Formats: sequence, structure tokens, C-alpha cells
Amino acid sequence: MKFQLLVTVVVAVSIGGCGGGADEQKITIFKKTGTVQCSVTKTTKVALDAEVSALRSTGIDVLASGCANDGVVHPSQCGVEVGDLFSVVVTSSNEANALKMGFQSAGAYSSAMAQSCQ
Repeated sequence: MKFQLLVTVVVAVSIGGCGGGADEQKITIFKKTGTVQCSVTKTTKVALDAEVSALRSTGIDVLASGCANDGVVHPSQCGVEVGDLFSVVVTSSNEANALKMGFQSAGAYSSAMAQSCQ
């Protein structure tokens, strides 16, 4: 399932420029979900949809979205982050506005791996 979501995002990014309009670069950005160990997950489809809605309400066109993990091994301790992320594909012209909303560029999560939302 992780591989399938990653392939979906990669394909969406790869073919996104094949339509009409400006040939603008598609980029993936990430935002921490806030899920910590020993607590209820915040990495849900409902929470992802809320993040996407927030982006769209400011005029940011979201091309694809999903859940991911930062790919880093975290210590097993209650209250420690688990590394879950929301992954969103936008055009490069929308990156600055998305960063103002708490998202980070893909470079901050070079080991990120797609995962299923709960």
C-alpha cells in the first residue's frame, strides 16, 4: 500500500504538466500530523481533508494528497513524535503560501515514504 500511494503521487507529478495551461513545476510539500506515541493517531483521512481544504480556501490548487512518514527511526517513548506527515502536491507558484501555512518543502523530508491514512 505504501508503494502504491508513492507511485500515485509520482505519476500525478509526472503527468501533471501534460495538459493545457502553463507548464509549471509540480512539487511535494509536507506537514507534520502531530501524532505522538501512546496517543490516538492524527494521521487520518479526515485530518488530511481538513488540511487540503485549508490550502484550497486560500487559493492554493492541491493536485494530489496523501499520508506519509518521515522515514526516520524515532525512540520508543510515549509522547515522542512518530514521524507521520501529510503529503500534498502543489504547483511551485503556490509553495510560498503553503509554507506560510506550516508545510515544509520536500528537502526537509528526504527519507519520507508514503503510507496509508487511518
